[in-house]
Amino acid sequence: NGVMITDGDGMILWANTAFASITGYSKEEVLGKSAGLLKSGEHSSEFYQTFWKTIRSGQTWRGEFTNRRKDGTLFYDEQTVTPVRAGGGEITHFIGIMHDVTTRKRAQSQLLRRQRLESIGTMASGVAHDLNNTLAPIIMASDLLRMDFPEIGSHYLEIIHNCAARGADMVRQLLIFTRGAEGERLLVSPAKIFKEMEILIRGTFPKNIILRIECEENTSAVLGDATQLQQVLLNLCVNGRDAMPEGGTLTLKTENVEVEASGSAHPDIKPGPYVTWSVTDTGLGIPPEILERIFEPFFSTKGPDRGTGLGLSTVFGLVQSHGGVIRVRSAPGQGSTFTVFLPSKASGGDEASPTANIQPAFQGNGEMVLIADASSPLRDAMRELLTRLNLKVLTASDGADALIQASEKHAELRVIITDFHLPSLDGLDFVRVLRARLPNVKLIVATDQLETQMADELRKIGVSGVLQKPFTFPELAALLKTALSH
Repeated sequence: NGVMITDGDGMILWANTAFASITGYSKEEVLGKSAGLLKSGEHSSEFYQTFWKTIRSGQTWRGEFTNRRKDGTLFYDEQTVTPVRAGGGEITHFIGIMHDVTTRKRAQSQLLRRQRLESIGTMASGVAHDLNNTLAPIIMASDLLRMDFPEIGSHYLEIIHNCAARGADMVRQLLIFTRGAEGERLLVSPAKIFKEMEILIRGTFPKNIILRIECEENTSAVLGDATQLQQVLLNLCVNGRDAMPEGGTLTLKTENVEVEASGSAHPDIKPGPYVTWSVTDTGLGIPPEILERIFEPFFSTKGPDRGTGLGLSTVFGLVQSHGGVIRVRSAPGQGSTFTVFLPSKASGGDEASPTANIQPAFQGNGEMVLIADASSPLRDAMRELLTRLNLKVLTASDGADALIQASEKHAELRVIITDFHLPSLDGLDFVRVLRARLPNVKLIVATDQLETQMADELRKIGVSGVLQKPFTFPELAALLKTALSH
């Protein structure tokens, strides 16, 4: 415990070695100084008035201080301050004993934030299920309309389709963040992501920030999740914006880089071809002691109303999950540059278009398919689409109804498409019962997000395929074609 003795006015007369270790001040530095040199500015004047009123009345004060070390960092300490009386009864000194509880406080804070994230994850799962059931019929209906009216209004239908698909990406990203799952990996064009970011920044960032885009021609594609990579770039741009409260220049740059095995400027990066994304600001810069901690979860130099401390830790995790590396170069007053190295693929690649190949190259022969889903609009859209594939379609709104129909039509039934979260009979239980009763019927499960363990369980049961909600007509048709061909 740190110990200090002050006179009646709070001037330090003596301090022990532990006090020096906790505060960062040497014992010699604090002698003759006011104990107020540790003030952090986190407490109100009323707090200190109550403190002095207590000890000057002769009572012992016990409580917690948020104080500031010599290096400027905050620490939390539990203190007991006891008055010392002279022979005549007057108070002449105070003895303060402090116990540093910073580690404990931070652990408690991180636990609370972790619990909050778990709550967000639980809420996100419920929201994702309902929202995806809303977005899926929109996507399918737009597919139907574009098939029926290829010439009329196709541009607007494509807008509807793409916006619904982007909404689905947002839901999926929320689930990925809260559950730590990985999204679908496709070839992604850096030029396209940078262009989308340019539109967003010019429309939302303060006008005193000048944006420069330096995108090298024929920049190679990268294999990744487009939504996650957009999040990486957006978080870095937001950090750059916040580092320039008075305005400045934000430069986004992408180029092809070859990391060599020997003599490389990046000896800790695996040799090979990379695409680098860099975000440079002309802002405040980052002090060395903070630079070492910027990727720590919950570490933030911003106020509680401006950040959670998860932005850069999320960036770090997403870059690593893509097989990449992130580097930072910064100094106080000289701005900052964040550079992301991502393994490159074939030049000129792009993510698969969600509106490509609307007409599936597949037609059935009157086979019977049962759709089990609680969402009436989704059932209606799927029934119309499958009817166009020359399939005979049955629908059920819950697990019990689906089980009855499957039992009645078992001789004709070829495929069952079921939601993973069915009313009255859970999707997993429904699948198990069906597999036991109807071993020859093909099973396709539709779900919002499937954990790896559950996906393994479904494979063991014998599920033919999994549809990620909200899915498109071509995705549905492709799985049906596979199921009906075996």
